[in-house]
Amino acid sequence: MTARKKVKNFIYTKSNGDRSNRSVIVLRPPSNLYLGLDVTDCSSTEIEDILDGIEQADKCRDEVFESLGVNSRWRSFKQEGIEWTDE
Repeated sequence: MTARKKVKNFIYTKSNGDRSNRSVIVLRPPSNLYLGLDVTDCSSTEIEDILDGIEQADKCRDEVFESLGVNSRWRSFKQEGIEWTDE
């Protein structure tokens, strides 16, 4: 079982100076690293199977988010614009 995601609260300042209070479920914290599956030692058939699985997982995620009414709520926030209010 994975750790349950936590709602994080912050004040966000856009590059134009607009500020807003935001509440988000952080899906992936900021990083300068690429996140990926290392398929170096996989055959082309295995890679195709993995890509098919990722496509199925993405479709399932999209269907669940759509059923919850949150499929259009994806947002990205620049780390330098965040002023945490719950830490």
